[in-house]
Amino acid sequence: MSEVERKQQLLMGLIDGELNDKERIEITDTLRRDAQLREEYDQLLQASGILENMNSFELSEHEIRKLWRNPYRKWVIGLAYLLMGIAFIVIGGIVAFSYLISVSEHVVSGEIFTTAFIVKAVIGSFVIGLMLLFYMALRDRLKIVKNDPYKDVEI
Repeated sequence: MSEVERKQQLLMGLIDGELNDKERIEITDTLRRDAQLREEYDQLLQASGILENMNSFELSEHEIRKLWRNPYRKWVIGLAYLLMGIAFIVIGGIVAFSYLISVSEHVVSGEIFTTAFIVKAVIGSFVIGLMLLFYMALRDRLKIVKNDPYKDVEI
């Protein structure tokens, strides 16, 4: 560590009150002899006082809502819905494809009324029905968000 770095470290330690007696005496003597170092110490002391007087604050819920009302908010929400829709279509396609392949294997082999076929048909129907319900709920939610007359009302 160079001498300049050591002096700066001792200055910060003096301001923060972290020096032992030997270090405090050393930097105090140096400050008496070096006017430039004394000026730097005064500036650091002033900055330290300003920082101590600053209050930390928390944003209220109202202020957080105001921050979210920026031009990117609608874009981000639209992007999220788009990604969810794409995921819904991909997952739905995979499920539908695997369901159709499974059913067609049973139809081709002539095993239409076996227990395995019936279980696969019921599970496939359930999953497809669940995905359709999810789609309808998502579509209805998008309509509500788009046409909500109270979206700009603040509480």
